[in-house]
Amino acid sequence: MCKRIKNYKSLYGVNCILTSFGNIIRMVVPCISDSDIFFKGEGFRVQFIEGKTKDEYAYYFSHEFVSVVKRYMKNNEIQYSCQGLPNNKNELIYNLKKKIDNNTPIILFISTECLNYNLTYINNTKRIHAINIIGYNEKGFLISDSFVPTKKQKCYEGILSYEVLVNYWENELKDKQESIYIDIEINTIRKDKLIMSNDDKVKVLNKNIVHYYLKNQNESYYRALNHYIKSLFEINIENKDLIEEIEFLAYQMNVEGVIPARKLLFQYLIEINEENNLFNEALLCECENFIKEWRKKLLLMIKNGIKSDKEGFTSLANSIKELTRKETIFMKKIIDEKGEYYE
Repeated sequence: MCKRIKNYKSLYGVNCILTSFGNIIRMVVPCISDSDIFFKGEGFRVQFIEGKTKDEYAYYFSHEFVSVVKRYMKNNEIQYSCQGLPNNKNELIYNLKKKIDNNTPIILFISTECLNYNLTYINNTKRIHAINIIGYNEKGFLISDSFVPTKKQKCYEGILSYEVLVNYWENELKDKQESIYIDIEINTIRKDKLIMSNDDKVKVLNKNIVHYYLKNQNESYYRALNHYIKSLFEINIENKDLIEEIEFLAYQMNVEGVIPARKLLFQYLIEINEENNLFNEALLCECENFIKEWRKKLLLMIKNGIKSDKEGFTSLANSIKELTRKETIFMKKIIDEKGEYYE
Protein backbone atom coordinates (compact mmCIF):
# COMPACT_ATOMS: atom_id res chain seq x y z
CA MET A 1 0.00 0.00 0.00
CA CYS A 2 1.21 3.48 -0.91
CA LYS A 3 1.14 6.51 1.37
CA ARG A 4 0.05 9.44 -0.83
CA ILE A 5 -0.43 13.16 -0.23
CA LYS A 6 -3.95 14.58 -0.51
CA ASN A 7 -5.36 17.10 -3.01
CA TYR A 8 -2.58 16.60 -5.55
CA LYS A 9 -3.28 16.15 -9.27
CA SER A 10 -0.71 15.44 -11.98
CA LEU A 11 -1.51 17.95 -14.72
CA TYR A 12 0.56 18.16 -17.88
CA GLY A 13 2.51 21.31 -18.81
CA VAL A 14 5.16 22.68 -21.16
CA ASN A 15 8.15 22.66 -18.80
CA CYS A 16 9.08 20.25 -16.00
CA ILE A 17 9.97 22.65 -13.16
CA LEU A 18 7.18 25.11 -13.97
CA THR A 19 4.44 22.48 -13.98
CA SER A 20 5.87 20.55 -11.02
CA PHE A 21 5.67 23.79 -9.04
CA GLY A 22 2.28 24.67 -10.51
CA ASN A 23 0.81 21.33 -9.45
CA ILE A 24 1.88 22.05 -5.88
CA ILE A 25 0.38 25.56 -5.97
CA ARG A 26 -2.89 24.12 -7.30
CA MET A 27 -3.20 21.95 -4.18
CA VAL A 28 -4.07 25.18 -2.38
CA VAL A 29 -5.31 27.47 -5.19
CA PRO A 30 -6.67 25.27 -8.03
CA CYS A 31 -7.36 28.16 -10.43
CA ILE A 32 -3.68 29.21 -10.79
CA SER A 33 -2.34 28.32 -14.24
CA ASP A 34 1.23 27.75 -15.37
CA SER A 35 0.87 30.95 -17.42
CA ASP A 36 -0.02 32.89 -14.27
CA ILE A 37 3.20 31.65 -12.69
CA PHE A 38 5.30 32.23 -15.82
CA PHE A 39 4.30 35.85 -16.36
CA LYS A 40 4.08 36.81 -12.67
CA GLY A 41 7.58 35.31 -12.40
CA GLU A 42 8.75 37.60 -15.24
CA GLY A 43 9.08 34.70 -17.65
CA PHE A 44 9.90 36.82 -20.69
CA ARG A 45 13.27 37.55 -19.16
CA VAL A 46 15.84 35.50 -21.04
CA GLN A 47 19.30 34.33 -20.19
CA PHE A 48 21.96 34.38 -22.86
CA ILE A 49 25.47 33.29 -22.00
CA GLU A 50 28.34 33.34 -24.45
CA GLY A 51 31.64 31.87 -23.39
CA LYS A 52 34.75 31.65 -25.52
CA THR A 53 37.82 29.63 -24.69
CA LYS A 54 40.88 28.83 -26.75
CA ASP A 55 39.29 25.73 -28.25
CA GLU A 56 35.53 26.20 -28.13
CA TYR A 57 32.51 28.45 -27.95
CA ALA A 58 29.70 27.91 -25.46
CA TYR A 59 26.25 29.34 -25.98
CA TYR A 60 23.31 29.03 -23.63
CA PHE A 61 19.81 30.32 -24.42
CA SER A 62 17.07 29.95 -21.83
CA HIS A 63 14.03 31.49 -20.19
CA GLU A 64 15.46 30.09 -16.94
CA PHE A 65 12.29 28.46 -15.63
CA VAL A 66 13.87 27.71 -12.24
CA SER A 67 14.45 31.45 -11.82
CA VAL A 68 10.86 32.11 -12.94
CA VAL A 69 9.56 29.85 -10.17
CA LYS A 70 11.85 31.45 -7.57
CA ARG A 71 10.80 34.98 -8.58
CA TYR A 72 7.15 33.94 -8.36
CA MET A 73 7.67 32.59 -4.84
CA LYS A 74 9.53 35.75 -3.82
CA ASN A 75 6.88 38.05 -5.30
CA ASN A 76 4.14 36.14 -3.47
CA GLU A 77 6.02 35.59 -0.18
CA ILE A 78 6.03 31.81 -0.51
CA GLN A 79 8.69 30.35 1.75
CA TYR A 80 10.97 27.65 0.36
CA SER A 81 14.46 26.23 0.65
CA CYS A 82 16.77 24.54 -1.85
CA GLN A 83 18.39 21.51 -0.27
CA GLY A 84 21.67 19.88 -1.17
CA LEU A 85 22.81 16.30 -0.66
CA PRO A 86 23.61 15.37 2.97
CA ASN A 87 26.15 12.73 3.95
CA ASN A 88 23.54 10.40 5.38
CA LYS A 89 21.34 9.22 2.46
CA ASN A 90 19.09 7.07 4.67
CA GLU A 91 18.38 10.08 6.86
CA LEU A 92 17.44 12.05 3.75
CA ILE A 93 14.96 9.36 2.66
CA TYR A 94 13.50 9.36 6.16
CA ASN A 95 13.11 13.17 6.10
CA LEU A 96 11.45 13.10 2.68
CA LYS A 97 8.98 10.51 3.94
CA LYS A 98 8.17 12.79 6.88
CA LYS A 99 7.36 15.54 4.38
CA ILE A 100 4.89 13.23 2.68
CA ASP A 101 3.39 12.32 6.06
CA ASN A 102 2.78 16.05 6.56
CA ASN A 103 1.10 16.28 3.13
CA THR A 104 3.99 18.23 1.62
CA PRO A 105 5.20 17.26 -1.87
CA ILE A 106 8.83 17.80 -2.86
CA ILE A 107 10.25 19.00 -6.20
CA LEU A 108 13.11 16.60 -6.94
CA PHE A 109 15.88 17.21 -9.46
CA ILE A 110 17.14 13.97 -10.99
CA SER A 111 18.95 12.72 -14.09
CA THR A 112 16.74 11.30 -16.83
CA GLU A 113 18.99 8.22 -16.86
CA CYS A 114 17.20 7.16 -13.66
CA LEU A 115 13.78 7.35 -15.33
CA ASN A 116 13.13 4.17 -17.30
CA TYR A 117 9.42 4.62 -18.00
CA ASN A 118 9.87 6.48 -21.29
CA LEU A 119 12.06 5.75 -24.32
CA THR A 120 12.89 9.45 -24.70
CA TYR A 121 14.68 9.32 -21.36
CA ILE A 122 16.36 6.00 -22.12
CA ASN A 123 17.64 6.74 -25.64
CA ASN A 124 18.62 10.41 -25.49
CA THR A 125 21.34 12.43 -23.81
CA LYS A 126 20.83 12.53 -20.05
CA ARG A 127 19.46 15.78 -18.65
CA ILE A 128 18.42 17.04 -15.23
CA HIS A 129 14.65 16.73 -14.91
CA ALA A 130 12.21 18.03 -12.27
CA ILE A 131 9.56 15.71 -10.84
CA ASN A 132 7.43 15.75 -7.69
CA ILE A 133 7.58 13.22 -4.88
CA ILE A 134 3.96 12.69 -3.83
CA GLY A 135 4.04 9.43 -1.84
CA TYR A 136 5.99 6.34 -0.86
CA ASN A 137 5.78 2.63 -0.10
CA GLU A 138 8.25 -0.05 0.99
CA LYS A 139 9.95 -0.09 -2.45
CA GLY A 140 10.39 3.59 -3.20
CA PHE A 141 8.88 7.03 -3.69
CA LEU A 142 5.73 7.66 -5.70
CA ILE A 143 6.67 10.30 -8.27
CA SER A 144 4.65 12.61 -10.49
CA ASP A 145 6.23 13.54 -13.84
CA SER A 146 4.14 16.31 -15.41
CA PHE A 147 6.30 16.81 -18.48
CA VAL A 148 7.00 13.49 -20.17
CA PRO A 149 8.52 14.68 -23.49
CA THR A 150 6.36 12.71 -25.90
CA LYS A 151 4.40 13.86 -28.93
CA LYS A 152 1.13 12.99 -27.22
CA GLN A 153 0.82 14.92 -23.98
CA LYS A 154 0.81 12.74 -20.89
CA CYS A 155 1.85 12.58 -17.26
CA TYR A 156 3.37 9.69 -15.37
CA GLU A 157 2.87 8.47 -11.83
CA GLY A 158 4.85 5.51 -10.55
CA ILE A 159 7.43 4.23 -8.10
CA LEU A 160 11.06 5.35 -8.20
CA SER A 161 13.00 2.83 -6.13
CA TYR A 162 15.11 3.89 -3.18
CA GLU A 163 17.98 1.86 -4.64
CA VAL A 164 18.02 3.81 -7.93
CA LEU A 165 17.82 7.10 -6.07
CA VAL A 166 20.62 6.31 -3.63
CA ASN A 167 22.86 4.99 -6.41
CA TYR A 168 22.33 8.22 -8.33
CA TRP A 169 23.10 10.34 -5.29
CA GLU A 170 26.24 8.38 -4.43
CA ASN A 171 27.66 7.94 -7.93
CA GLU A 172 26.57 11.00 -9.88
CA LEU A 173 26.28 13.68 -7.21
CA LYS A 174 29.13 12.73 -4.94
CA ASP A 175 31.08 15.85 -3.89
CA LYS A 176 28.82 18.11 -6.01
CA GLN A 177 27.47 21.21 -4.30
CA GLU A 178 24.10 21.57 -5.98
CA SER A 179 20.44 21.52 -4.98
CA ILE A 180 18.70 18.18 -5.31
CA TYR A 181 15.25 19.24 -4.20
CA ILE A 182 13.07 22.26 -3.39
CA ASP A 183 11.17 22.20 -0.12
CA ILE A 184 8.13 24.51 -0.25
CA GLU A 185 6.26 25.54 2.90
CA ILE A 186 2.67 24.82 1.87
CA ASN A 187 1.19 26.96 4.65
CA THR A 188 2.77 30.10 3.11
CA ILE A 189 0.81 29.66 -0.15
CA ARG A 190 -1.96 32.22 0.30
CA LYS A 191 -4.99 32.46 -1.96
CA ASP A 192 -5.35 36.23 -1.47
CA LYS A 193 -1.78 36.75 -2.69
CA LEU A 194 -1.98 34.53 -5.74
CA ILE A 195 -5.34 35.19 -7.36
CA MET A 196 -5.17 38.03 -9.88
CA SER A 197 -7.96 40.05 -11.46
CA ASN A 198 -8.10 40.18 -15.25
CA ASP A 199 -6.77 43.75 -15.15
CA ASP A 200 -3.80 42.56 -13.09
CA LYS A 201 -3.12 39.78 -15.61
CA VAL A 202 -3.12 42.33 -18.42
CA LYS A 203 -0.65 44.53 -16.53
CA VAL A 204 1.65 41.58 -15.82
CA LEU A 205 1.56 40.51 -19.47
CA ASN A 206 2.19 44.06 -20.61
CA LYS A 207 5.18 44.41 -18.30
CA ASN A 208 6.71 41.20 -19.68
CA ILE A 209 6.31 42.35 -23.27
CA VAL A 210 7.51 45.93 -22.75
CA HIS A 211 10.37 45.34 -20.33
CA TYR A 212 11.64 41.89 -21.32
CA TYR A 213 10.69 41.38 -24.97
CA LEU A 214 10.68 44.76 -26.68
CA LYS A 215 13.72 46.12 -24.88
CA ASN A 216 17.34 45.18 -25.48
CA GLN A 217 17.51 41.95 -23.47
CA ASN A 218 15.37 39.89 -25.83
CA GLU A 219 16.74 41.69 -28.88
CA SER A 220 20.26 40.61 -27.90
CA TYR A 221 19.01 37.08 -27.24
CA TYR A 222 17.53 36.58 -30.70
CA ARG A 223 20.39 38.37 -32.46
CA ALA A 224 22.72 35.97 -30.67
CA LEU A 225 20.56 32.98 -31.66
CA ASN A 226 20.68 34.12 -35.28
CA HIS A 227 24.46 34.59 -35.16
CA TYR A 228 24.98 31.27 -33.41
CA ILE A 229 23.10 29.26 -36.03
CA LYS A 230 25.05 31.00 -38.78
CA SER A 231 28.31 30.18 -37.00
CA LEU A 232 27.65 26.51 -36.22
CA PHE A 233 29.99 25.27 -38.95
CA GLU A 234 32.82 27.58 -37.94
CA ILE A 235 32.43 26.59 -34.28
CA ASN A 236 32.14 22.85 -34.86
CA ILE A 237 34.44 21.53 -37.53
CA GLU A 238 33.71 17.85 -37.00
CA ASN A 239 30.21 16.64 -37.84
CA LYS A 240 29.87 14.79 -34.53
CA ASP A 241 30.44 18.02 -32.63
CA LEU A 242 27.93 19.76 -34.86
CA ILE A 243 25.22 17.18 -34.16
CA GLU A 244 25.83 17.38 -30.41
CA GLU A 245 25.64 21.16 -30.52
CA ILE A 246 22.41 21.10 -32.49
CA GLU A 247 20.90 18.54 -30.13
CA PHE A 248 21.63 20.80 -27.16
CA LEU A 249 20.30 23.91 -28.91
CA ALA A 250 17.15 22.05 -29.96
CA TYR A 251 16.64 20.97 -26.34
CA GLN A 252 17.00 24.56 -25.15
CA MET A 253 14.56 25.92 -27.74
CA ASN A 254 11.99 23.17 -27.19
CA VAL A 255 12.15 22.77 -23.39
CA GLU A 256 13.77 25.86 -21.86
CA GLY A 257 13.33 28.52 -24.51
CA VAL A 258 11.20 30.09 -27.18
CA ILE A 259 8.67 27.30 -27.84
CA PRO A 260 7.32 26.77 -24.28
CA ALA A 261 7.37 30.56 -23.77
CA ARG A 262 5.16 31.04 -26.85
CA LYS A 263 2.81 28.24 -25.72
CA LEU A 264 2.41 29.95 -22.36
CA LEU A 265 1.74 33.28 -24.08
CA PHE A 266 -0.99 31.68 -26.20
CA GLN A 267 -2.52 30.08 -23.09
CA TYR A 268 -2.46 33.41 -21.24
CA LEU A 269 -4.16 35.31 -24.06
CA ILE A 270 -6.94 32.70 -24.04
CA GLU A 271 -7.29 32.91 -20.24
CA ILE A 272 -7.55 36.71 -20.35
CA ASN A 273 -10.06 36.46 -23.18
CA GLU A 274 -12.35 34.19 -21.19
CA GLU A 275 -13.43 37.17 -19.10
CA ASN A 276 -13.66 40.09 -21.51
CA ASN A 277 -12.70 39.09 -25.10
CA LEU A 278 -9.89 41.62 -25.12
CA PHE A 279 -8.01 40.02 -28.02
CA ASN A 280 -9.58 39.29 -31.39
CA GLU A 281 -9.58 35.85 -33.02
CA ALA A 282 -7.08 36.85 -35.69
CA LEU A 283 -4.51 37.80 -33.04
CA LEU A 284 -4.97 34.47 -31.24
CA CYS A 285 -4.49 32.58 -34.53
CA GLU A 286 -1.36 34.59 -35.22
CA CYS A 287 0.05 33.64 -31.82
CA GLU A 288 -0.66 29.97 -32.47
CA ASN A 289 1.04 30.23 -35.87
CA PHE A 290 4.22 31.57 -34.26
CA ILE A 291 4.43 28.37 -32.19
CA LYS A 292 4.17 26.35 -35.42
CA GLU A 293 6.79 28.51 -37.16
CA TRP A 294 9.30 28.11 -34.32
CA ARG A 295 8.76 24.34 -34.43
CA LYS A 296 9.46 24.37 -38.17
CA LYS A 297 12.70 26.28 -37.59
CA LEU A 298 13.75 23.75 -34.97
CA LEU A 299 13.06 20.78 -37.27
CA LEU A 300 14.85 22.50 -40.16
CA MET A 301 17.88 23.09 -37.94
CA ILE A 302 18.03 19.37 -37.10
CA LYS A 303 17.59 18.44 -40.78
CA ASN A 304 20.41 20.78 -41.87
CA GLY A 305 22.64 19.32 -39.18
CA ILE A 306 22.06 15.76 -40.37
CA LYS A 307 22.80 16.79 -43.96
CA SER A 308 25.75 19.03 -42.92
CA ASP A 309 24.17 21.77 -45.01
CA LYS A 310 26.12 24.96 -44.39
CA GLU A 311 24.06 27.03 -46.82
CA GLY A 312 20.95 25.68 -45.13
CA PHE A 313 22.12 27.08 -41.80
CA THR A 314 22.72 30.52 -43.32
CA SER A 315 19.26 30.47 -44.86
CA LEU A 316 17.76 29.28 -41.55
CA ALA A 317 19.47 32.08 -39.63
CA ASN A 318 18.06 34.65 -42.04
CA SER A 319 14.57 33.17 -41.76
CA ILE A 320 14.79 33.32 -37.94
CA LYS A 321 15.74 36.98 -38.23
CA GLU A 322 12.64 37.57 -40.34
CA LEU A 323 10.47 35.56 -37.95
CA THR A 324 11.62 37.61 -34.96
CA ARG A 325 10.91 40.81 -36.91
CA LYS A 326 7.32 39.66 -37.50
CA GLU A 327 7.04 38.52 -33.91
CA THR A 328 8.08 41.95 -32.62
CA ILE A 329 5.26 43.51 -34.65
CA PHE A 330 2.90 40.92 -33.19
CA MET A 331 3.95 41.72 -29.61
CA LYS A 332 3.19 45.39 -30.27
CA LYS A 333 -0.23 44.36 -31.56
CA ILE A 334 -0.97 42.74 -28.20
CA ILE A 335 -0.26 46.04 -26.48
CA ASP A 336 -2.33 47.96 -29.05
CA GLU A 337 -5.25 45.59 -28.46
CA LYS A 338 -5.31 46.39 -24.78
CA GLY A 339 -4.28 50.06 -24.74
CA GLU A 340 -1.39 51.86 -23.11
CA TYR A 341 1.99 50.52 -22.11
CA TYR A 342 2.38 49.51 -18.51
CA GLU A 343 5.61 51.03 -17.20
